[in-house]
Amino acid sequence: MQLELIDLLKNRQICHPAKIQSTEFRDRSGVIHLSGYPWWLEEPDGNNDAEISFQFNEIDEFRIPESWFEGDDFCEDLDDFTIEPMSKTLWTACSDLTVYCSAPLDDKFAILEVVDHFLVTSNCPYELSDFLNMPTIKDFGKITSTSSYQICSGPKPVCEQVVTELERQGVRHSKIEHLTKEDDRLIVRLHGGYMICRSADAVF
Repeated sequence: MQLELIDLLKNRQICHPAKIQSTEFRDRSGVIHLSGYPWWLEEPDGNNDAEISFQFNEIDEFRIPESWFEGDDFCEDLDDFTIEPMSKTLWTACSDLTVYCSAPLDDKFAILEVVDHFLVTSNCPYELSDFLNMPTIKDFGKITSTSSYQICSGPKPVCEQVVTELERQGVRHSKIEHLTKEDDRLIVRLHGGYMICRSADAVF
């Protein structure tokens, strides 16, 4: 049987034990083969292990730790597994912002702190440098000491954190908003890694 993974997880709760048997990635597709308690069945038999595969299609980006391939001996392999539409995440929106400053930034680390806090609390897998104009922290300090610079660019919810802090510090700035399409992809998280794909299925 093959079902959309996100639909299966709406109706079934992952139960342990679960063990990653193998993982394969090729040509923007990936498969995680698992065995364990058959939580995906309507009437699971707890006396026998069963097998299920998670298939991921049209993968656009990923950061995958070794534990995706070997499992984790210190925790259940699906203990922190999640999958959700990108459009439902707290850091995405149907618009991007680019923010420019026309005065030096006095409290540079405050910007780093507020953006980092937002990324962590919204479970965003990206780094500060993906949104802020900062190849390195040292570079960020130099850039924001000038009188004219771009400070950030990215999804509106992220850049609005910067705008709020700039307003708090009284730094002159302007912003340009760009409308974007709703992101219809999925984000998968496991063991501190992530993957963004177009679709995902469960096969059992």
